[in-house]
Amino acid sequence: MFEEVRDHLRQLEACGVIRPSKSHYSSPVVCCRKKDGKLRLRVDYRLLNSRTRKDNYCLPRVDEILDSLRGAKYFSRLDLKSGYHQISIREDHKPYTAFTVGPLGFWEHNRLAFGLCNSPGTFQRVMEDCFSDLNLRIMYVYIDDIIIFSETSEEHLKRLSLVFQRLRDCGLKLSLQKCAFAQSQVSFLGHLISADGVRPDPEKIAKVRDWPSPQNPKELRSFLGFAGYYRKSVEKYSEIARPLNSLLPPTRKKMDKGPSKVTKWEWEDKHEQSFQCLKNLLCAAPLLAYADFTKPFELHIDASTVGLGVVLYQVIDGAKKVIAYASRSLSKSEERYPAHKLEFLCIKWSVCEKFNDYLWGAPKFLVRTDNNPLTYVLTTAKLDATGHRWLAALAAFDFEIEYTPGVSN
Repeated sequence: MFEEVRDHLRQLEACGVIRPSKSHYSSPVVCCRKKDGKLRLRVDYRLLNSRTRKDNYCLPRVDEILDSLRGAKYFSRLDLKSGYHQISIREDHKPYTAFTVGPLGFWEHNRLAFGLCNSPGTFQRVMEDCFSDLNLRIMYVYIDDIIIFSETSEEHLKRLSLVFQRLRDCGLKLSLQKCAFAQSQVSFLGHLISADGVRPDPEKIAKVRDWPSPQNPKELRSFLGFAGYYRKSVEKYSEIARPLNSLLPPTRKKMDKGPSKVTKWEWEDKHEQSFQCLKNLLCAAPLLAYADFTKPFELHIDASTVGLGVVLYQVIDGAKKVIAYASRSLSKSEERYPAHKLEFLCIKWSVCEKFNDYLWGAPKFLVRTDNNPLTYVLTTAKLDATGHRWLAALAAFDFEIEYTPGVSN
């Protein structure tokens, strides 16, 4: 292992990525393997990050990128070759990145390093500056991942040429092994994208099948972090994951609100059932269609003391297709709401918050509920202060509520 690490350090030094250091700073190193089996050094910059002024440059929202690909039939995915290592660090900042590898020396980075809290935002800014007039128009950039899209093959070749020229002008290099050109479907940001819609990438989901039952909160949090990334594709995700979330210790945010019960780790049958159910649903996640903002949406809502669940549909080519699923758990006070108020909360949350980007300014849409009294909420004057606030928020949207019996909804 030492010889392999030594060779890797020499390669990084030869490429100008690192250099010997005499800094007063030092961070530890962790060795791991890439997918291809090659060695990867990761520096633990947690202490440095805690003392770093944060760069609040925002990364794009993955959902917005995926929703914007509607109408495209050809896709290319580009991946930069060691993207971070193509960006130089300011000379006076290099000593802060110093790390030690025991007897193999003391080093610091010349190029942007993984693990620094400001690296993603810095890299995203560089990429958006590079592709300023092309980004959002013929392509999207997410850190070192690029997707190019078009409706025709001829247009796609033109767009590829523009992007290649811009990469050349900016001195950025691609990793050809990770690129895919002019495909009818490509994997991008953990999803498989095609002209028909978006679904979780089968290669990413494959490891879920053999995911062992968690043995401690850390392993459970790792699984829920992975599953939560695809919650848009899982109906009633919050309800299914509720037993698992109950095993996790309270977060710092919850602890700041007041004392909470300390969770004891006891993996029971209900947790195993929830775990297996989530695995099965992830492996069988449906294709989500692209939203067509010229057509009306349909919202199916369902609320209970367990949580809120919503499905956003559209009728496309004569068939009802799912655009997205959404769900969330309830707060302690919300759990005491009567049934009709829970359904009202579900409408307000789904329309004004969760699916606001879809429904704001959209043609008149339909909200289906299995709670008959809720159909009168838009016209009744018998509401409490909370109800009037929710109604005021909903007034900006054009929709009607239709009662559908529980079996049909």
